[in-house]
Amino acid sequence: MMSNASVDETHPDFSIRFEQRSGYLYVFVSGPRDDLGVSTRFWERIHAQAVDSENNRLLVEEDFPNQLSTVELFEIAKRTTSMFGYRFKIAHVDQRASDMELNRFAETVAANRGLQTRVFSTVSAAEEWLAS
Repeated sequence: MMSNASVDETHPDFSIRFEQRSGYLYVFVSGPRDDLGVSTRFWERIHAQAVDSENNRLLVEEDFPNQLSTVELFEIAKRTTSMFGYRFKIAHVDQRASDMELNRFAETVAANRGLQTRVFSTVSAAEEWLAS
């Protein structure tokens, strides 16, 4: 089990921080550009850390300067659903408010496949949902 200290990692296309918080694993991921490959790699890393730390509640906050295409979001939603399945509850916060409409599309795709997930514009709203 991971201690309360945060763990920072730098990968070729993104940086990621994991922090055990009360009742959930907080993840902050950022990078110079997001695409299908980058998203796939960081979601695989998040899944591995969640399994290793025995956390089934996650709050994932993203900060990338660009938005994925609708097709890329659809693919990521399918991939995360197959990775995480029914065991996880995932709150997602994107720092770019302009991405909310497309993020809601990805939420719908994932939820329709059985993933317990929601997108939020603030960390506090995401924390409330995770606690419910």
